[in-house]
Amino acid sequence: MFAGLAAALRALDGEEDWARRTIVIQGLGRVGEVLARRLRALDARVVATELDEKRADELGAELGLELVEPGTEFDVACDAFCPCAMGGILHDLTIQRLRARAVCGAANNPLAHGRHGERLHEREILYVPDIVANAGAVLAGASFHGSGVALPPAEIERRLGDLATWILRTAKREDLSPARVAHQEAEARLRRRRVMAERPNTSPEPVRT
Repeated sequence: MFAGLAAALRALDGEEDWARRTIVIQGLGRVGEVLARRLRALDARVVATELDEKRADELGAELGLELVEPGTEFDVACDAFCPCAMGGILHDLTIQRLRARAVCGAANNPLAHGRHGERLHEREILYVPDIVANAGAVLAGASFHGSGVALPPAEIERRLGDLATWILRTAKREDLSPARVAHQEAEARLRRRRVMAERPNTSPEPVRT
């Protein structure tokens, strides 16, 4: 997910510049905590919300997080909003309130409906689709299954960053929402795989001398 977030910031401003960023994290569970730690290590300002008050207070004090009441995180002006808890939290009402320039999170299916990817695009809020931001485990598993070799985390992050960058650039060039570009690309890849799977196995013709 971090690679997608970095790609979004580069797409917005041409650089990451973490020390000047405000990032809102919704949910300080396992993934949200890791993200918060990484961002604070880069001197980013982190505003966070968490339903578990004890956990929120402990992590807030340890990491220097700015805590806000759950439900108010949509109203915080920020560079990026990172949903790292429940899915379906971006809908008509919350998108209207959202004051982020970009959305990239670890929550699965953060959009309540597919049309909300278009709504973010209409509001000029850059969205890194969850099927891209959260593809690390899939990429690692597919690589290991195909080659028997586990990809290093740094290589997984590089590949995800490249993919996110391509999605965002394509969306900008074609004036489409990143959500639409990502799903079109996923469907195209699945079609290619199906075509390959349906082809009969044939042996190459012998070399004629």
